[in-house]
Amino acid sequence: MENNAIQVCIPTPINVSSGGYWGDRGYSVNEYSLPRLELQAGIVLGPGLRKLVKDKYENMEVLGTTAAIGFVLFVFQCAVKTDLGMMKKSGIMPWCIGVLSLYLPIYFGYSNTLSIRRDRRYQHNTIKNLRPPLLSSIFAMTSFPMVAMLLEELKILNSELGRLGLSSALVADLLGLTTSVVNEMINLEKVARHASSKDFPYYSVMLASPILAVIAAVFLLRPAMKWVVRNTPEDRPVKDFYVYAILFLVLLTTYVTRFNTVFLVWFPLVIGLAVPEGPPFGSTLVSKFDGILNGLLLPICVATISLRFNFSSEDLGNKLVHKYTFLCLETLVVKFCVSFVLSLTLCKMPIKDSASLALILNNRGVVDIGLFAFTYDYVKINDALYTMISLIFVAMGTTGPVLVKLLYDPSKKYAAYQKRNIADLKRNSELQIVACIHTPNDVIPMIKLLDVTCPNKENPLAINVLHLVKLTGRASSLFISHQKQAKTTSDLSYFGNATFLFYQFEQSNWGAVSVNVFTAVSPPNSMHDDICNLAFDKQSSLILLPFHQRWCPDGTIEFEDNEIRTLNSQILNVSPCSVGIFIDRATLSHHGTVSRSISTASRSSSSATSFNVAMIFLGGADDREALIFAKRFAQNDRASLTVIALEANTNTGMPEWDIMLDSVVLRDVKSTEGIKYMETVVKVGSETAMILRSVASEYNLVVVGRRNNIDSPQTSGLKEWSEIHELGVIGDLLVSKDLEGTCSILIIQQQKVKR
Repeated sequence: MENNAIQVCIPTPINVSSGGYWGDRGYSVNEYSLPRLELQAGIVLGPGLRKLVKDKYENMEVLGTTAAIGFVLFVFQCAVKTDLGMMKKSGIMPWCIGVLSLYLPIYFGYSNTLSIRRDRRYQHNTIKNLRPPLLSSIFAMTSFPMVAMLLEELKILNSELGRLGLSSALVADLLGLTTSVVNEMINLEKVARHASSKDFPYYSVMLASPILAVIAAVFLLRPAMKWVVRNTPEDRPVKDFYVYAILFLVLLTTYVTRFNTVFLVWFPLVIGLAVPEGPPFGSTLVSKFDGILNGLLLPICVATISLRFNFSSEDLGNKLVHKYTFLCLETLVVKFCVSFVLSLTLCKMPIKDSASLALILNNRGVVDIGLFAFTYDYVKINDALYTMISLIFVAMGTTGPVLVKLLYDPSKKYAAYQKRNIADLKRNSELQIVACIHTPNDVIPMIKLLDVTCPNKENPLAINVLHLVKLTGRASSLFISHQKQAKTTSDLSYFGNATFLFYQFEQSNWGAVSVNVFTAVSPPNSMHDDICNLAFDKQSSLILLPFHQRWCPDGTIEFEDNEIRTLNSQILNVSPCSVGIFIDRATLSHHGTVSRSISTASRSSSSATSFNVAMIFLGGADDREALIFAKRFAQNDRASLTVIALEANTNTGMPEWDIMLDSVVLRDVKSTEGIKYMETVVKVGSETAMILRSVASEYNLVVVGRRNNIDSPQTSGLKEWSEIHELGVIGDLLVSKDLEGTCSILIIQQQKVKR
């Protein structure tokens, strides 16, 4: 190594993003700004530090070693969060895209690099030692961790495009890794044949070590860690002893293989893949050292890599530098074209989606620069080539996400042109509902609400229960369909009990209710994709969401989750059907939680308690949707429905068509037996607030329409005081502390049909 460079052991087998993290960090960081800041700092400080390094290289070794440790730990962390099961479940399309988008560019880059090396005009140049397979693999590789980070940042991890891109990246990354290791083993075998008897044992061990590492991980390490998971109490983290033992093993194998940079990362990667993903082992490992890794070690690694940039090199005008730079661009174009054509022809994707997938698989970042930094050290190429190609990677990593954002809009998939709402549902047809739950406290209130709707054979319900779990300790999301035949006992987790309760609700309403239960494990910022996908596939008419706050029996707020609030807002914006936000304030205090025995909870859901329901009607599509759903309560012998129409004394400014539809719906309500109808004329919003104050204390459940961004005389002056915009003006007023009510509230928004 030259004296004017800082040695950093950046291995070649895996191409990962040094700034990316797609699990539960506990704090909010812009994924793209973090590596770029350190990159910019290294570029700015590079010339000055390069002068210091000439005389004080020994003092800079600590920085290079710290950077290498950060990179190795990041590779281990990425492997821990990788689910190899994706390769089995992904189907044939990701395999075709992953294999061809890797090996065709490698072959193209390899053959062109050989032609350059054979050109006599460049035989005297110092870059002639550049190994063709190494250079072409750097250009052709696809980074699974970087793709996962990019998809989460763009909030398309759970979209159809995101899942295809993630599966293809995993296939390509692991195959590229294996190819690099096999290539290095071939090179070692050639060296071992000409090695002396003294060095032969060393090369023999190095040749056998990658295979032995895989065997040990499969037959020893993974079974041992599964034993640890089985002996760890539920909802408890793994003991620190096991966590530190794994980290010690990672650092030990890194030290043993430090003389071979390709194998340097192989052992941490194999150990990470052997760790059972997700909680409790995977999530504990990720959380233990995530802070120091992302806050200290990784930024040092990024800054150290960028210190190598040399914009004052005399070789920037070298023709061979330009030749290799152009070869880099050609290889990247080939990779883009292969990915684009395969997705367009095999997957039958639209042109924009195909281009987006090609950009995702072709995305470059800081670690691509790190891989080339390894080449810089390994074959001693000049500063100019390193700087030129690294700048290409930086440019692609910057523009790629922006182009994907412009080309691909996942919400278009949910912009249904068919009407999927309750108002347009055919008479006596099945009402498809997606009922979402986050915690045990959501189960009983949701069952109670569905029970009060009085499902029967003339008006059946199809309930798709979706348990939403926050992704942690994994790289890929999961979507699990629970079979009814699966064994469920009382000693299972709370969701096992919840599944039992929903199926018991189905049995108690046999022929009128059908239940399917699903679990979605995904990041909070992409959970809406799981919900909308399920609603879209099941052709649901309504999505029921729990509110982000929970109240104690005395009326104080016991629990609040802003991530759930953000999720609810996202669903309201992109949902393919109508949406209901259910705010439980009475049912929970009366009936307890799922932590109670199953028999007691199931009896509470079918109790004979009288249920008084009020529907506040002001007019508009959302109010009509809420009223038609509320009419189901009138069919229940244990519930009474009162419709309170608040009429304005002046022109509301609503379209004539909406006014006519409102009158039709209200006329039907007036002629329906079992529904009490009240009509009140209000002049200003303060009168509406007074009416709502009395309603909140007299009824168990109040149903209202969201009526977002609709101005009317009935709500004049109330919008300025609104705090929770996703509930609408009336809904926000009902949950206000000023009303001092204990009624539960259901806010409904009708499907937004794209016109």
